[in-house]
Amino acid sequence: MDPLIGIAADVEPERVHALLLNRTPRILDPNDPDHALFTETVRGVVAEVAPLVGQDPPPGPTRDLAVWATVLGVAHHLEAALFPEQQLGEDSRAETLLRRYLGVLADLRSRGNGGGQSPIGRFPAAPGYPDPATYQAGYLL
Repeated sequence: MDPLIGIAADVEPERVHALLLNRTPRILDPNDPDHALFTETVRGVVAEVAPLVGQDPPPGPTRDLAVWATVLGVAHHLEAALFPEQQLGEDSRAETLLRRYLGVLADLRSRGNGGGQSPIGRFPAAPGYPDPATYQAGYLL
């Protein structure tokens, strides 16, 4: 299996474990045969975060926030998957982790599209509807 790279490499099992509170799933142990499930969960969450910041953003606040988002996302997935019987309603631990994850993703999104594709060139802003230059009182001029 390929090693984790970029922000995925910064997601340490200990950080995820800290968010799971008193739970200690075996897959967090790198020597456990099921540790690949943890690694694939990290890859999956990075696939959601990377379009916002890139696979390997430079050191700094944006990278730190991307790693934090990934840790939250992984903790949410593990909490929901490994302890489903304890997820009751919108106050469950998995739901709390999901809300925090989505909040950090929104923060990353608001910082701009540093890692994704952006349009090349300058484009005028879309006019409001109806365009007052061509419509007057609902009639096409």
